[in-house]
Amino acid sequence: MTEAINNLFSTLPHWLHVFLISAIPVIELRGAIPYGILLLGMPYWSTLLFSILGSILPAPFILYLGEYILTKLENSKRGGLSKLAKKIRERSMKKSAQIEKYSYWGLILFVGIPLPGTGVWTGCIIAALLKLNPVKSMLCALAGTTLAGIIVTALVEGGVMLIAH
Repeated sequence: MTEAINNLFSTLPHWLHVFLISAIPVIELRGAIPYGILLLGMPYWSTLLFSILGSILPAPFILYLGEYILTKLENSKRGGLSKLAKKIRERSMKKSAQIEKYSYWGLILFVGIPLPGTGVWTGCIIAALLKLNPVKSMLCALAGTTLAGIIVTALVEGGVMLIAH
């Protein structure tokens, strides 16, 4: 996979690699930070900054259009799209308990704890489905992705230090 990404982005500056990878659902900054630091040799702080910016890029679109797009796809005559949209809604709502219980603080934690199935994409679609305020949700997603970025960067830096010594 790394080789395919390198071929695809070979002409782009490294910061743009990190930015774009961070905007990809599921991967987000959890994959972009190790990629930028370990494979591209980027400094920690610039990797963190560009991964946060890339990660938060889809948030306003998801917050304002997520529910609308899911509903349109669920009602689509194309069975595959309809099934996919229903599955996304179902999986998102299964993970919504923390956000429902703690509202915006729950959203920050949901996005900020770098575990599989969490992150900006999922957190924002849950916020949209729960009809949380999009501006507040955007700020929470930014706080959460910053927290996740700091955690992932610290883990990568700690791992590098352990291996180096």
